[in-house]
Amino acid sequence: MARKQKSLFYTFFSLGTACTMIYLLGIHAFRKSLLYFRTIY
Repeated sequence: MARKQKSLFYTFFSLGTACTMIYLLGIHAFRKSLLYFRTIY
């Protein structure tokens, strides 16, 4: 039972890490695009 709970925890942890990475990358890309558009206009 404890083993299953541990694997479930690891699954949630990896999912959370992946979501955080994507979120941070998205913010970075958004800021870059904002700067890019600011230089055009």
